Amino acid sequence: MSSGPSIPIGVFASKNPNNNRNNTSGYANTGMAIDFSYTWLLYKNHGIVGAIYTQLNPTDHQSLVDDLSQQNSGAGNILEGAWSTGAIFFGVYSSYSLTKKLRIEPQLLFGFRQSEAPGFKAYNLDGPSGYPSWINQDITHSKHAILLIARTVFKYELGTRLCILANLDFLATNPEFKDRKTMTNLETQHHTFTQKIRTLNFTLGIGYMFN
Repeated sequence: MSSGPSIPIGVFASKNPNNNRNNTSGYANTGMAIDFSYTWLLYKNHGIVGAIYTQLNPTDHQSLVDDLSQQNSGAGNILEGAWSTGAIFFGVYSSYSLTKKLRIEPQLLFGFRQSEAPGFKAYNLDGPSGYPSWINQDITHSKHAILLIARTVFKYELGTRLCILANLDFLATNPEFKDRKTMTNLETQHHTFTQKIRTLNFTLGIGYMFN
C-alpha cells in the first residue's frame, strides 16, 4: 500500500478558460493518490502486477473566481468540487537489484476507470444585463475509459518480509463525459466533452513480501 501527492500536468492542470472543447482545461490542483498493488514474480526477473487505484484532484477555486470576474463585476460566491477516479489495473513488471537491499521495478499497467467531473455553484453574480446571476453545473460521471500507468518502483528491503516502497507514476486517460448539465437563471444547457487527464504521482508506502 502506498499514498502521496497527485500532480496534474498539461491541459488537466490548465486554468485557461479559452481552450476549446477538444482541449478542455481541467482547473485541477495537486491532490492525493492511494494505491494497493500485488506483484507476482513468474520467471527470473519478470512477473505480473495487479492494482486498485484511487485518485482525487481538487479544482482551483481562485481561477474559477477570476474567470467569472471577467464577465461579472463581482464573482459572488463559488462552491466547487474535485476530479475523482477509481480503477483496477493489471500489467507486467521487471525487477532488478541495485544493491543488496534496494531493487528497481519498472511497471506498465492498463485498466479501466470511471471518473467524476466536478460540479460547481456560483451565485450572487453581479454582472451586466444578459449575463446570469447564478450558475449550477452538475457533477458528471464518465463512461469507463482505458487508462495507462507507467510506473517505476524503488523497493528497499527492511528484512525478510517488510520493505519500503517509493513509486513514481505517469497516469494518462481520456474519459468522455456525456450530457453535462449547466443551469443558470437564463437557460439550461447540455454538452458532451472529453477531458485529457494526465498526472504525475509520487507515493510512499510499505510492502509485505510473501516469498
